Amino acid sequence: MNTPLWPHQQEAVEKLAPLGRGALWMEMGDGKTRTALELVARWGCRRVLILCPLKVVRVWPAEFRKHIGNEWLVVDLDSGTVKQRAEFLRTAALMATCDEKPFAAALNYDALVHAPLPETLSRLPWDCLICDESHRLKQHDGVQARTVAQLSQRIPHRLLLTGTPMPHSQLDVFAQWRILAPEVFGPDWWHFQRRYARMEQREVYVKGKPGQRSAKRRVWTIAKHPETGRPWYTNTADLQARVAPLVYRSSGAIQLPDTVDQQVYCLLDQATQRVYNNVADDLRAEFDAGTITASNALTRVLRLAQIANGFATDDTGQLVPLGTEKADLLGEVLADLSPEEPVVVFGRFVQDLASIARVAGRQGREYHEVSGRRNDLAAWQDGAGNVLGVQLQAGGVGVDLTRARYQVYLSLDFSLGNYLQTRKRIHRPGQTRNVTYIHLLAAGTVDETILTALQQRRDVVTAIVDGLGRGITAASQHEERAHAPAVAP
Repeated sequence: MNTPLWPHQQEAVEKLAPLGRGALWMEMGDGKTRTALELVARWGCRRVLILCPLKVVRVWPAEFRKHIGNEWLVVDLDSGTVKQRAEFLRTAALMATCDEKPFAAALNYDALVHAPLPETLSRLPWDCLICDESHRLKQHDGVQARTVAQLSQRIPHRLLLTGTPMPHSQLDVFAQWRILAPEVFGPDWWHFQRRYARMEQREVYVKGKPGQRSAKRRVWTIAKHPETGRPWYTNTADLQARVAPLVYRSSGAIQLPDTVDQQVYCLLDQATQRVYNNVADDLRAEFDAGTITASNALTRVLRLAQIANGFATDDTGQLVPLGTEKADLLGEVLADLSPEEPVVVFGRFVQDLASIARVAGRQGREYHEVSGRRNDLAAWQDGAGNVLGVQLQAGGVGVDLTRARYQVYLSLDFSLGNYLQTRKRIHRPGQTRNVTYIHLLAAGTVDETILTALQQRRDVVTAIVDGLGRGITAASQHEERAHAPAVAP
């Protein structure tokens, strides 16, 4: 290996190497990749399959070159049709065999479930499987998690890498351990759920097919704890004891600068507030009528978040621009910073990125972007421009944004895992200055509920529906925030 191990990396290797498998629960920047490659070498592996988010695929070949050299043939499978990727994988594996070279392939989670990739992957003689950001496989009934679990049965060495192993609850462990060590919890999800969560039956409305009425149905759900009101999880010590033998966990092994969170508020103008209130009232009416479901609640909450950010969808599905209050607030925040100060601005919606670009342009700041349509990361890291707009799904993992010490959230999605990962983009090794996170919030809207739910590690939609049950309305929230201070620490 070309790169020496840090002390905590050496500890991880010493623990997991004799086991032949394991999980690295290491904070972003603590060197999970370097540790994983050391374990690959200790296990004598020569055929390594790496599954990871799309934006991390091309990181792996560079990591092999950096830490190992050019001995390995490492391919990234993040472009082309699925059929083309499968053919390229077969050809590369054959070339490595002919040249007697160790071989590794990096593939994104989304692609691996599409034919003919599952069959191609299962036919190749892998001796090590690495699941990077393994919390992406936490859904026990997800097709990606099931596919990886089936594939892992044929691979002797397995390694899970993540800094957020349980982004929502301790139940997130089940699907990951079904890949790593299925004998620990067994194959029965329902038995696992009943052991580690207090379950109860509830009546919910299920939307009927076209022309049919909604109907009540009794389902098993996680009960609320009588004291905290949060989901009631049980036997936590037992679960921790079962996973501990296969886990190396580091938290903040490297001392990092301090962080500060700020919330900055704006008020929606009257026209936008009326549109917002109409959608909020519909959600409230559905709750009062008992017809609320997870799907229609999610749709309503998404619309509310869009309106808070200045646009709405009309009856034809077309986007209609509304107010510019959030974009104007971003302009005020940027105006308070030095023109030379690099700033990262995260947004959920494509329209958010357009707003960020317009605001940067008006202030004479050069704009770059990381999204599904653009990837200017390398140029920005090299010093080009000073405003980087990042789409939450595209730039939440595997990227180093430590050039900036200010990170602004124009909007958030509903995923706690995404939120925690994005916070680590600028607060990681390489950062030498204190970090400030600035949340832009439209007062009296779901912006506040979403942020609070994420900070409390609650499900966002559940938090909003619970708020309806307590009688919280858009109008009352708007009134409460009308005289809110400009900045709240």
